[in-house]
Amino acid sequence: MQIKQDLSDWKMGIAIDYAYQGSFNEGGELVYTVIHEFGHMLTLNNSQLDSSISEASCTNYFPGEGCAKEAAYINKLQRSFCADIWSHYQQAQGSQSAMQGFYTTYNSRFVTQYASTNPEEDIAEVFAVFVTRAGGVNGSSKAEQKIQLMYDHPELTALRNYIRGNISSRSLKGGFVLPAPGSWKQANRIGNPHKKCGH
Repeated sequence: MQIKQDLSDWKMGIAIDYAYQGSFNEGGELVYTVIHEFGHMLTLNNSQLDSSISEASCTNYFPGEGCAKEAAYINKLQRSFCADIWSHYQQAQGSQSAMQGFYTTYNSRFVTQYASTNPEEDIAEVFAVFVTRAGGVNGSSKAEQKIQLMYDHPELTALRNYIRGNISSRSLKGGFVLPAPGSWKQANRIGNPHKKCGH
């Protein structure tokens, strides 16, 4: 959750009943969700967006919290992988069935169905798959090119390795389990493109 208007301070909370659905971190669900939500904080903070620029004055992608900076991860994703289908996406936002049709048409561009909700969910899902997948890029689809975009940033690769190392050391002690990429329960549905998932 965004704490300060300038996007410099964020807080993440986890509902304890959610963490224990079925069993603690059942199937890696909690870990995947935390990584997905961290993807939002990583891509929507003040190093990536300028909250002082209004949507009307923004020449880059505008996710709602502020104007994406030119080199922002979400700006690169939107320009490189969404711009050519942006008008189709905007037309589909009116109904769940239209959004389903949009995903069906362009599914090879998204790492999960939920990623097609909007660019904010797209990049959070790309980040989650980037972190949770053991190997690198699998093929040349647009979805895989988005994962490559993550690998193109050494700071993200270092962060990925750090997260994976911490999860691995805890799983050896009977704690966290690294989930399968795209295993999040939300991954197999389309969200509301106008509502963000808790960030």
